[in-house]
Formats: sequence, structure tokens, C-alpha cells
Amino acid sequence: MNQKIVILGAVILFLFALVFTTNAQTANQINFGGPNQEASNPEDDDGAKIVTATSTFSIPNLQANTSGTVSILGSFLVEPGFVAATGSFSNTASLESQLANTPGLFLIEMDPSNIIVNTFPTTLDSAVALKVIVPANLNAVDTNLEPKSFKVAVVTLQFTNSSGTTTLGLFDVFVQRENNLEIQDADAEINGKERQSIDDGDSIENLKPGDVIDIEVEVENNFPEDSNLEIRDVDLELDCDGTDIDVEDESADLGDITEDDSETETIKFDVEEDAEDGNVNCELTVDGTDQNGANFGDKIEFDAEIERKNHDIQIKSADLTPSTLTCDDNSIQLSVSLLNLGTSDEDEVALEVSSKTLGIQQRIVSNLELDEDDSDVEVATLAVDPKKLKLGTYALQLQSFYDNVKVSDSEIVQIENTCDLLSSQEPQPQPGPTQPVVDSLTLEQETVKFSAGGTGSVPVQVTNKESMPVEYSISLDNFEEFAESASMKSVFLNPGQSSTLFLNLKVKKDATEGKYTATVKLMKGNQIVETKSFTADVAGKAKSTSGTRVSLGGEGTSRIFWIIGDIILIVIAVFFIRLIFTTGKKKKDKKMADYEAEEEFKKNF
Repeated sequence: MNQKIVILGAVILFLFALVFTTNAQTANQINFGGPNQEASNPEDDDGAKIVTATSTFSIPNLQANTSGTVSILGSFLVEPGFVAATGSFSNTASLESQLANTPGLFLIEMDPSNIIVNTFPTTLDSAVALKVIVPANLNAVDTNLEPKSFKVAVVTLQFTNSSGTTTLGLFDVFVQRENNLEIQDADAEINGKERQSIDDGDSIENLKPGDVIDIEVEVENNFPEDSNLEIRDVDLELDCDGTDIDVEDESADLGDITEDDSETETIKFDVEEDAEDGNVNCELTVDGTDQNGANFGDKIEFDAEIERKNHDIQIKSADLTPSTLTCDDNSIQLSVSLLNLGTSDEDEVALEVSSKTLGIQQRIVSNLELDEDDSDVEVATLAVDPKKLKLGTYALQLQSFYDNVKVSDSEIVQIENTCDLLSSQEPQPQPGPTQPVVDSLTLEQETVKFSAGGTGSVPVQVTNKESMPVEYSISLDNFEEFAESASMKSVFLNPGQSSTLFLNLKVKKDATEGKYTATVKLMKGNQIVETKSFTADVAGKAKSTSGTRVSLGGEGTSRIFWIIGDIILIVIAVFFIRLIFTTGKKKKDKKMADYEAEEEFKKNF
């Protein structure tokens, strides 16, 4: 039995030794270059350009206290796509001639100063230096667009001395070069308004179902100007997980990008109306091939953060029939499509339409039941008299509500009056000097509180004090000191009409605690109508101090004395409380003793 165990153990040891011996001979690897390694180039302005890389490594399996010569076997295996070259690096003209015709030229040789190894004193490994030509057609990235070192050959190293020649083993040769195709910049524009920059690992925040996102991407060819290496057939792709994101065109063709130049392209996606709360992972990729056949590419990953409110009754569309009024019309038909994008089922949805100039103020529906992701179309007939209106365009404001009274969404629809009966009866006003419009912008809060890294809203009211309908744009300005982004909104108002808007602002994560001044800007086209400032009170990272300072006078001293006084009062209070309870107990005991003595006295006398 013991003999069988010994034999089995010997067999296992032999197998282990065989495996490790095989790995020692075949798993050795020599690495050249890196992510910043330039490659050879037959297209260079000055002619075929030879670029070499060196590597120092340790050769195993040498006996101690020996001397001799390490050499490369004359023939070695070369990976497909590369051609082994013979000769010396000193024969530059010959190599340049070969490279011009063969971009995949590969050559490896000993550094001349390291060909002869004189001695190996006490170690089994010894450092040897090699050189290689970095092939012109060497890929910079793999199929996943990851920068990578690629295998170009397998060489055999030999050791020769007076005892003869010994094969040291097979060595895989890997070379890495620089990647010259880069996503230089990427920006996401949400619904044509808010703009966010995207880097690898970033998120596009505050997306909601139905949003439309345009991603503008700048792609750059980083080859130097004199390289004559354009990157051809550059393809841009956007891929997102799941079904909550709908990419309209998943790829865009950027064509050929010349050296030291860039191209910009836009790719679009929509957030589905039934998208769920959560993050959707997306990947933006770009790839192309240079004139020598080498592949290049880049990618960035980002998340699309979809947020659904508890209550969100969206006005998806609104249509007026007719779209223009004539003198024969006496009513218009309004058709409104509603969609519940909130996470709650609603049973008190309401819809209103109003227009001060048209004399319309009407609640179209109340107590409407609308479950999550359900939609409904409401139709109403609105009375109107075009003969009493001037020529022009008129706006109607639509508002949706949940719980019948809480505003959820608002939209503006317009109708044009072509009936000029009133205009022909009244004298036309003569043009005069334009009067400045004031107090069109009202801040509902002069101080708005924010938290570092959070998002807050600035409520503003806009009033059209002009004599004609106006489309205004409202934005935040001068917030860069404490915030990284802010929203911009637009609103169409009839004369005398007002609307309250909320401008969102994203505070920096490292914003210092304190008060800042920012500005709300009201514009009509390219003209600034009015600006107003507000105070942003940021609660966040405390302001830094250098060292600890103890003041012996002024406010600091007063604060210290108050603290000491508070401590003394607490000690005195504790003392008196204990004294009261202790004294009360003694008095009670004394009264009982007196009572007993009195009873004893009565008995005796």
C-alpha cells in the first residue's frame, strides 16, 4: 500500500515538473514599446521612416559561473501580417527601401553592446538587450477598442560557449504603439436647451421620459502634420443597453480625417415614454484605419440617468381646428393629448385653457382617471369672435393638473387671425419711440438655498408688459463660482399675461459654504430686456482655515467667558438639586422622630 502511494506521488511530481518545464520554455515574453510608442511610417514627408524600440529582459536557464554568447536563431516564427527582415540596423538605406514596400516589416536583433555576455557569476538569469522595428501596420487597439500590445513573432534564443550551443527557449515578442484616434470632446444637449459635457464614466442627469438628446462628438486624428497619415473610414457609433433608450441612427460616417485635424458629428437618441426610473449604460465608440492598414479607435462610457416624478401629467400635443381664423369663424376646436408619465395612478387629472386677449378661461376636464403610462385625448369647443380681434397671432395657454389643483405641465398653442374687419375700422397707430419695458421680471425669492453637489430651483415670474405677444428666454448668469450648470427656458406670452418658471441649477460638489451673487437674465431674441440679481446661500464644504487661533479679546473672549459661565451655572444647579433632595429627606426623618417622642410622652404622663 505504501509503495503504491510512493509511486503515485512520484508520477504526480513528474507531471508537475513536466508542466512547469514546458511553461518555462514557451511562456517567456519580451515586450517592446508602450502607449506613447511611435511606429515606423513609409508615408513620412522625409521618406520611409524607421522607428525602433528596445527591451531589456532576463534570460532563464543559464548555469552559474559560465560565459559565452547569447544569439537569436537565424529563422523565427512571424505572426500573420508581419514580414521578417534580415540584416543589420546599420544598413538603414536597405531597411528604408524594404519598409516603403512592406509596412509590416519586422526585424529583431541584439543590441551590439550586449551580443557577447562575458560572465554570469552567481545568478541563473542575466539581462540582455534587444531591438525591434515597430511595424507601420501594427494595430493600436483590439476589437474592443482597448489599447493593446500585439504579438508579432516568436524567436528562439541560443547560448554558445566552449561546451557547445544550448537552446534557451522560445520567446513571444509583443509590441505596443500609440493610439492616434481620439474622442476629443462630447456634449449632450437635452431638448435643444440644457447642455452637459460628457467624459468617460460621466452621467447625463435629470432625464425624463420623452426627452430628446443630441450628442455632439469631436473626433481628432493625432498624427503629426508631416506624417501624411490620414485615418480613413472613421465610424462613430452609439450603443445603449435595454429598451428605455431609442437611438435614431446608431452610427454616423465621419469619412477620412487628415493628420492633425478633427471632425464633428451629432448623434441623437430619445428616452422612451414608458422608460423606467434608473440608469441606462451607453457606449460611444469611434474607429478607423490609417494608410498602412493599422487600426485605431477610442470609446467613452456614460450613464443616462432617467428620473420619473411621482406626479407628471404631460401635455404631449395640442391641435387647433381651424389653425387660422377668418371672419366667418365663431369657434375653434381644441384637441389635447395627455400622458401620465408619473409613477402614481391618478384619479383627479384636470386640464385648463386660457387666453386673456381671446377672452377664454375654460376648464376642459376634471376628475379624469389616468393610470401610469396611460394617455387620453380631450376635445373642447371654444367660442371666439374674429371680427372683434385685430390681425395677428394669438396664444392660448394649456395647463394640466393633478389632484385637480396642482399644476403639472403647461404648453402654448397659437392661432392666427386673418379677419381684418376691426383693423380697417380703427385708425392705425403711428410708430413712435420705443419705451423701455421695466418690471417684466420678478424674483419670488431674493435668497435661494442650495446644497453642495445638489440641484436647486430659482422661481421667477415673467410678465409681458408690451402691446403684442412676445416669446421670452430666461437664463441664469454669473453662477460659475459655485455651480457647474444651469437651465434655460422660454415662454410665449400675450400682452398682460404672466407665467412662473423654475430655473434649475447644479451646484458643484466641492462648492465652499457661503453666500454668492448670481443673475437672472430675461431676453427677447438677442435683446436683453431685464436682469435681476439674487443671493445663493450654499451649505456645503466649510471654508478652510490655516491653523488654530485663540483670541484673548473681543468677540472670541466673550464667547469663551459665556461658555465658562454656562458650565458654572450647570454645576451650581446640580449642587442645589442634590441639596434640596437631601435636606427634604432629613426633615422628614426628624418629623417622624418627634412624632414618636410625643406619643411616648403622652403614655407616660
